Amino acid sequence: MQDILGADRTAAARIGDLQCHLDSLRSGLAISRDALTHDPVTGLANKAALLSHLNGIFDDKAAAGTSALLVFRVEQLRKFAESHAAGSDEKTAKRLATIFRQSVKKNDLVARTGPDLFCLLLCDVTREIAAGIARRVADKVAEMPFPFLDRELPAGFLTLTAGVSMTDSATTPVTLYEQADQALAYAAETGIALRIYSAEVAERAGRTYRGGAAA
Repeated sequence: MQDILGADRTAAARIGDLQCHLDSLRSGLAISRDALTHDPVTGLANKAALLSHLNGIFDDKAAAGTSALLVFRVEQLRKFAESHAAGSDEKTAKRLATIFRQSVKKNDLVARTGPDLFCLLLCDVTREIAAGIARRVADKVAEMPFPFLDRELPAGFLTLTAGVSMTDSATTPVTLYEQADQALAYAAETGIALRIYSAEVAERAGRTYRGGAAA
């Protein structure tokens, strides 16, 4: 009897150890998965997570309706951060992330795809609504001061330039992102705050590509 009870206790202890090991593995996998899909500074989705989310939308575009991808560049942020110690722009990035989060609905997605690039994926919207949201976010950023090291960047120091693309003009998630990026480049080149992807933007992108290839 004592031998049986002892064996049971040993087996129970081993099962407990195995459970702890499994829990540790699950925790490690969750942390690894989070690191692969989220920006480490702001906790926002990264580009990989954004494209993955877009895959779901393109898998059933009819059910999802028309969605808009807004890509914002925070002007001055990268240049200013590069002249200071690494990580000095983190508080500013977190404050910007809060503004973007507060600007969307629960089912929309906010992502950070670069040091000075933020994206909004808006579900079931028109071009007019998407443009209106982009302008409101830009106005809010322009009106706010931002923390940077031991001082604040004054209101108006940081501004946004935005490019917008719509799922009804793209065939894949990558194409949608590229169209928004082309619209962003066009906006920056022409000195305007917002550009929506169009035939004009596509023609400009084609000219740029052909010029680069020729060089």
